[in-house]
Amino acid sequence: MTVGLVNGALSIFVLFLGYWGYKEKKSIISLLIGIAFAIFGFSHLVTLFVSPDRLVNFLVVLRVFGYLFVAFALYQEMVRK
Repeated sequence: MTVGLVNGALSIFVLFLGYWGYKEKKSIISLLIGIAFAIFGFSHLVTLFVSPDRLVNFLVVLRVFGYLFVAFALYQEMVRK
């Protein structure tokens, strides 16, 4: 339970940093990574309240979307130059 809480809190912190980076530098990459970590944080917080076994498919899809946001952000960084 503690691991899920710490992961959720840290993910929300990265979301805040991503939003801050977007607001200050207009960096869409920061925003995309922040959104990805918000998705990861949400999935960690869900596991605190519901057995992961009951929502395994939902959690897999949710985390895949998080990874896709990170991959898209990295792709944007590569093609930006």
